[in-house]
Amino acid sequence: ATVGELDAAALFYLQSRGIPPGQARAILTRAFVNDALGRIGDEVVREAFEAEADAWLEQSLSPREREGARLAQPSGKGEGALA
Repeated sequence: ATVGELDAAALFYLQSRGIPPGQARAILTRAFVNDALGRIGDEVVREAFEAEADAWLEQSLSPREREGARLAQPSGKGEGALA
């Protein structure tokens, strides 16, 4: 993975599916960060970093986008969105 601008085509794709711009950026950023987090061998440490990353990304969203992200959280029944 490299550091740089988010993929404009991926942003367009997510937004064309009705995902607000801020939430689309957060989804792509989380996917990028997930690669690094997945390399942390200690599950407790990895989960702590994941929680911090998710909290930071949520703070980057507008109040409206935050509400949409909460509504899109998976219920544990197989459906869900990347939010």
